[in-house]
Amino acid sequence: GGDGKFGSSTSTPGISVTVNQEGSTASVSVFTASGNTTVAANPVPYGAFNYVRVDVRGATSGLETGTGPVTLKDNNGPIVTPFDTTTTSFNLNTEGYAEDQTSYLSVGSHSFTAQYAGDASYTASAISAAIPLTVTSGPTTTSVISSSTSVAPGGSATLTAYVDTQTSTNPSGGSYGLSPSGIVTFYSG
Repeated sequence: GGDGKFGSSTSTPGISVTVNQEGSTASVSVFTASGNTTVAANPVPYGAFNYVRVDVRGATSGLETGTGPVTLKDNNGPIVTPFDTTTTSFNLNTEGYAEDQTSYLSVGSHSFTAQYAGDASYTASAISAAIPLTVTSGPTTTSVISSSTSVAPGGSATLTAYVDTQTSTNPSGGSYGLSPSGIVTFYSG
């Protein structure tokens, strides 16, 4: 080559560049769905629709990592719901996060942590800071229907109790949790 004013040249020896893996960090957030909005959640009633989200970023660059699995745990074990008792591993999407939709978490205290396994570009992360979530008993309303509105002395009527988990505190109008179970006590008066 060259440029007409200067002749061409070749560098010797060639330069070798080693690109090392970047460290990574994992963080956990908990959100609940309320209509079309998501808000930070704590506490939540039983059966409320929750998202547990894990974000993984490069420790130095802050960029989203693109591939690889994350392990998400609740109280150092799998996230347990009536429908799923073994899930702990989730793959990151192309934006560097993974979500688990966790409805029906048990009533009580939960503590979510995550750890990224790493890939060819990023090293595995340390276990994230724990994020707490408290699940409270879901609200109910009870109504009673009688088989008859008028009963003669010595007669009988059948009373049916309906326990509903749809309340005004659930903006989407859906049910909180699975169908309730237990004992209904009828009172006179």
